[in-house]
Amino acid sequence: MKKRFYRIRNLDSLLDKYKELENQEIFFQSTDKLNDPMEGFMDFIFKGDEVVWKNLIIHFIFCFSKVNLIYQVIGEKIKLDNKIIPIFEKIDLQKKQYYFDLLGDSNKNKFYEFINKDSISRSELESFLKDINLSFIGDISFLESKIFENDNLQNLQFLLNFYSHYLEVIEQFTYPKYYIASFLKESYNSSVWGHYGQGHSGVCLIFETNNEGEIPFLNVYTGLKLKEVNYNGNFEEINFFESLGKIPQPLVESFYIDENKNKSILFDKVLNNQEEWRKLFWDKYEKNKLTKTKDWTYEKEYRIVLNRLMDYEIKEEDRKLKYDFNCLKGVIFGIKTPQNKKDEIIEIIINKCHENNILDFEFYQAFYCKESKNIQHKKLDVNIINDLIKKAKQNKLDLNIEFLTLNKRKEEIDNENGEVEKRISKLEEINNIKNT
Repeated sequence: MKKRFYRIRNLDSLLDKYKELENQEIFFQSTDKLNDPMEGFMDFIFKGDEVVWKNLIIHFIFCFSKVNLIYQVIGEKIKLDNKIIPIFEKIDLQKKQYYFDLLGDSNKNKFYEFINKDSISRSELESFLKDINLSFIGDISFLESKIFENDNLQNLQFLLNFYSHYLEVIEQFTYPKYYIASFLKESYNSSVWGHYGQGHSGVCLIFETNNEGEIPFLNVYTGLKLKEVNYNGNFEEINFFESLGKIPQPLVESFYIDENKNKSILFDKVLNNQEEWRKLFWDKYEKNKLTKTKDWTYEKEYRIVLNRLMDYEIKEEDRKLKYDFNCLKGVIFGIKTPQNKKDEIIEIIINKCHENNILDFEFYQAFYCKESKNIQHKKLDVNIINDLIKKAKQNKLDLNIEFLTLNKRKEEIDNENGEVEKRISKLEEINNIKNT
C-alpha cells in the first residue's frame, strides 16, 4: 500500500549548496555525522574461552609491536593513525607463543585472572589493555617528558593511547558501516522543524512510496524500503567472539585455533553452522540499525539504510541517490522560508512537472495552529496547469504526440483510477488553449 512520508531539509541542502531538489537527490549520511551519538552503536561484550581470549591478546600485542616498530624506524616522517594498525594481517601459528610471552609473567597472571569471568564489557577490556599498553611503553614519566620536547606529539600520544585505537579498529571485524536517509511519519513537530529545517526556514518534501513501501531510485536497481525506527533503546548485545563476520576465512580461523592447534568451543558455532550463524548475525545488525533511545521518540522517524560494502567506504558523491520525481508529491514551506526561496522552489518544481508530464503537485505553507498547538499546513493556490500552458506556448511544444500515445495506451491497459483518462482530458484542455 502506498504511504506518504516527510523529509525536512535546510535551504543549503535543498537549493544553494547541494541542489538536492534540482538534482532529485536524497543524501545518505554516515552515522558518525548524525546528531544522535548512539547512531551506529554496537553493544559489544566479550564472552569466550581461553583460546579466543589468548588469540585476541596476541593480536593486540602483534599490532602494537608493528606500529611501535614503524614509529621507531620512521619516527617523525609519518603520522600514526588507525589506518596504520595491521588488524587484517595474519599471525603465523609458530609465532603466536612468542607474542604471548612478551606479556611477561606478571601480565600473564593478570590475564588468566581477568578472563576467568562469564562475560567482559568493552570498558573492562579497555582498562585491561591500557595496563598492558603502558607496561610495554616502559618508563611513562620519561616518555611524558619526551612528549613535551618532541615536535610530533601526536605520534607519541597515539602510542600511549594505542589500546583505545585498537578497540576502535577491531570493530571492523564485525559489521559493515551503514548510511542513513531520514524521513518522518508526520510534519507537525515544531522541534523537528526547528532542528532539521534550520529554524523553520527550510522546506519539507512529501514523498509517496510504491505499493511495496519503497521509494524508487533511478541509479539503483531496486527501490529502497522505508523502515520504522524503534525507540525502546534496547540495542542487541553482541558477543565480539561470535561476530567476526567481515574478516577473511583464514584470519577467522586463526582466532579460533591456538598455537597447538586446539580449537575453541566457538569454532563449530561460528564456522560449521554458517546458515544459523548468518541469520542471527544479520538479524542483530538489522535490529540495531533501527534502534534509538526514547529521547528521540518525538521524531517518529522512518529511515532508508544504505549498507556499506564490507571494508569499502562509499564516497559522499556516491551516496547521493537520484529518486524518481513521480514519487515527490508536494512540498511544505516552513514558517520562516523566505519568499524568494519559495519562488525558486516553485520554478524548479514547475520545470520538473513539465519534464515528467505531471499535472498535479501540492504546495503547502506551514503555520502554528493555536487549536492543535503544533505545526499545521494549508494548501497554496499554485496552478501547475496554467504554468505548463504558458511554457507550452512559449516553447511551441507539440503535445499531440503524447495525446495520441495516451489514447493508444488507454485502449491497451486497464485504466487504473482513471489516471490515463484524466491526463488525456488535461492535454485536450492544454491543446485547446494553446491553439486559441
